[in-house]
Amino acid sequence: MKIICCDASAEAAQLAFRLRYKVFGAELNFQDPDINAADGTYIDELDKHARIYVAIKDGEAIATARAIYDRDLDFATSLPPFLVELLNLRKFTESHSGALAVSTKFAIAPDHRGSLAAHLITAKMFSDFLDDGIQFLFSMCAPYLLGFYSQLGFQAYSRSISDSVGLVTPIVLVTHDWEHLKKNRSPLYKQIAKRNLQENEHPSVRWFHEEYGSRLGTFVTSYDDRVLEKISPLAGEGNEPALQDVGIFHAMTQDDVRKVIGSGKLLKFAKGDAVIQTGNATDEMFIVVEGGIEVSFRNAALPTFQMGLGQVFGEIAMLSRTSRSADCVATADTQLAIVSRQNLERLMKVEPEVCSRLLYNLSRILSRKLIRTNEYMKTLVGK
Repeated sequence: MKIICCDASAEAAQLAFRLRYKVFGAELNFQDPDINAADGTYIDELDKHARIYVAIKDGEAIATARAIYDRDLDFATSLPPFLVELLNLRKFTESHSGALAVSTKFAIAPDHRGSLAAHLITAKMFSDFLDDGIQFLFSMCAPYLLGFYSQLGFQAYSRSISDSVGLVTPIVLVTHDWEHLKKNRSPLYKQIAKRNLQENEHPSVRWFHEEYGSRLGTFVTSYDDRVLEKISPLAGEGNEPALQDVGIFHAMTQDDVRKVIGSGKLLKFAKGDAVIQTGNATDEMFIVVEGGIEVSFRNAALPTFQMGLGQVFGEIAMLSRTSRSADCVATADTQLAIVSRQNLERLMKVEPEVCSRLLYNLSRILSRKLIRTNEYMKTLVGK
């Protein structure tokens, strides 16, 4: 395997663009006009200004990402406005102009997920950032990837946003925050130690913690034994009679629960925050650990209902990759556990017995919801 950094005109970049199409276009079915199904590539205007990173094995790209430096492109005027707002880039450009980078279009070939490809490509990028004086690397990720990025050393510094694509969380890697990288056992810390950079506190780190230190942990948190103990008994104890005896973790031990979600993250939402919007195409389901969710439909004839502690929503899209059919909004300060399609596929391979219990419980939940829908339809017919 070799890791290459190139511009968009290089042959290696064409391999990257084809891998992007396989992941974002064919697999995830993103609806983006820059996805070209005719030639099987995914290229956009920003690629002209990007450093394209590609991991190549046997002549094929198995992982790719890109980085765009603010010294090469005016972020405020050239990046999509939603991205500038989501990542709060204006605040950073005011004091750290010329030392910022944004990384997007991260993709790994399905048969190389879980391999070293992702870590090798991020290690090459990080090494270049240190050489080039990049102090902050920004990105955004789907909920199921928060564990992976956190392990690398990224931090969630702002609230998750549900946009036209789905739920995404803004994340930042403070490249000189040696203590954070060491604490999280980031594989990137090895490069810090090799360069003997860990002895000095960088001004950018002090600035970041002064500006964002009080927010860290506000939007995303890790599971611990207390949370895992809380999740298991709550599952299925919602306030709707039709769902009271159906729990996603029924007949599962705390260790089983840990295998399902323990390596992920808990997302936190404030009252009024959107978690799901109608038309989203992401594939996670959510479990209410704290707070509540209101589910509503844009068809006024359909009823609005509440999701309480332990209840599950979003499971149909997770299983089928169909677009979301409802809007889901937090009704109070809310914490949500996440199970993604990727989690499910991993469980099928490494914990088939746990996965079978999870799927059985999920089938019971879907059956109960179908019964409830049928009962509602009967009332409409009666009218």
